[in-house]
Amino acid sequence: MGPNVLLVLADQWRGCDQGWFGNPEVRTPHLDALAAGGVRVRDAYANSPVCGPSRASLLTGLLPHEHHVVANDLPLRPGLPTVADVLAGAGYRTGWIGKWHLDGLPRDKWVSPDRRRGFGFWAAVNCSHRYLDAHYYRGDDPEPVPFTGYEPDVQTELALEFLAEGEPFFLTVSYGPPHDPYPDVPRHYLDRYDPDRLTPRPNCADGPAERERLHQYYAGISAVDDQLGRLVATLRDSGRLDDTVVVVTSDHGDMLGSHGRRAKQVPFEEAVRVPMVVHWPAGLAPRDVDGLMGLVDLPTTLLGLVGAPPLPGAYGRDLSAALAGRGGMREEVLLGNTVSFDEGHRQGVPEWRGFRDRSRTYARRADGSPWLLFDDLADPFQRHDLVDDEAAVRAADARLDALLSEAGDEPAPPAVTLERLGLVAAWNAREVELHGDAARTLQPAG
Repeated sequence: MGPNVLLVLADQWRGCDQGWFGNPEVRTPHLDALAAGGVRVRDAYANSPVCGPSRASLLTGLLPHEHHVVANDLPLRPGLPTVADVLAGAGYRTGWIGKWHLDGLPRDKWVSPDRRRGFGFWAAVNCSHRYLDAHYYRGDDPEPVPFTGYEPDVQTELALEFLAEGEPFFLTVSYGPPHDPYPDVPRHYLDRYDPDRLTPRPNCADGPAERERLHQYYAGISAVDDQLGRLVATLRDSGRLDDTVVVVTSDHGDMLGSHGRRAKQVPFEEAVRVPMVVHWPAGLAPRDVDGLMGLVDLPTTLLGLVGAPPLPGAYGRDLSAALAGRGGMREEVLLGNTVSFDEGHRQGVPEWRGFRDRSRTYARRADGSPWLLFDDLADPFQRHDLVDDEAAVRAADARLDALLSEAGDEPAPPAVTLERLGLVAAWNAREVELHGDAARTLQPAG
């Protein structure tokens, strides 16, 4: 059997907000210690920077047009193997704790065992952002389990219960913070920060509202970091840390006012760059890796690290050798927003495809028109759009065409995409449930 695997998945934690990454204001001592002894992937990106599509890629190694979660609250395509399926077949105990967001609607639903995609132990909610005095569903019981207190504390207790059982294991702990609602964090985390001493990013307005939002966001990050510390201490005290692959990442970032935007679904660094620390003392020497990685590469890479069979048909690459210093990472990561919806749609975000390489961020709309282009080396805060540079856009278009061809992705208007994937009825259902009279429903062809 291979090593254990613990995946700590935060929601909406942007990559720039880590102590080890160079942010001196946010306090992440447990992650910083893990990074010091692990592999640090500075250039890790969410291929589709929004919850459901990103989580589906993280489990299947596929892009949204393949796994069909092209928007939040659409169910994961039936029959697709996941990293948990492969590891369960290899003799691992598998478990999922926390937010799922891959079983459609209603959001607050019990996910039946046949829809848990390879995860045996189950203490989860499909989708909820109630962090105080809420509930979860456990095992085969469709009745919710209420709790009093802070959700990450409760989820960590459940994780410690799982870790007390046998090996090898693959456990995902999917925390809700630092995702909004930002104020829903215990006072003792808020007290770690003075909002007057915090500095919004240079591409963000700076005022009391922005600093208070950053104050609450950082408090949520510190809360997740404390839970990480509890998990790591348990593994260390039981003598299992050296032979456990501990991965800390997030499904996407958060604009938090940068470029006048909030939330995600956009190609900007604040939305697409995510944390990625891989700690495995018995198998990986501490190092910074040179090159890029997409979240779609994580499941295939985990399977490569533990010596399990690969995911059949995955787009994501096995970068396990590169993490060990024996091969190359990606030179660019394909990015996209297959269907614009909810907060993104309200902010005018189009359907788009793009890429991030070592020096550029480029995105064009699904209709083929260039949207934005940044020189990320000269302009790390992306304040100078070069989309009017015709020669630079032609070069970026040529590279994007090649990446899309490799991925088998054909950008199209949302009605065409949803019809092509057989998702019109599911889309209409989510629109009606979430938006009522403002629903953007589609008429099925024919």
